[in-house]
Amino acid sequence: MVSGRGRVYSWAVTYTRTQSDPGPAEPHVLVLVQLAEGPRILSNLVECVVDKVRADLPVELAWVESKDAGPRPVFQPTDASHPKG
Repeated sequence: MVSGRGRVYSWAVTYTRTQSDPGPAEPHVLVLVQLAEGPRILSNLVECVVDKVRADLPVELAWVESKDAGPRPVFQPTDASHPKG
């Protein structure tokens, strides 16, 4: 059993746009999270201002609905560590 808490070890921001949406590209933050128990996991970071992502940012596990495969695990900043945006 793991706590679902960890810290951002590394990250990358990609910008994607669908062919049906001519608006500006949306940022997606891919993070490598160092879990409190030791292992690292690759996931997405949500509920976070892209410019505020940093190494060692405290994060916690969250779940989002996927159109294709049901709920999927993502991470979000802990309430005390970062303004959500």
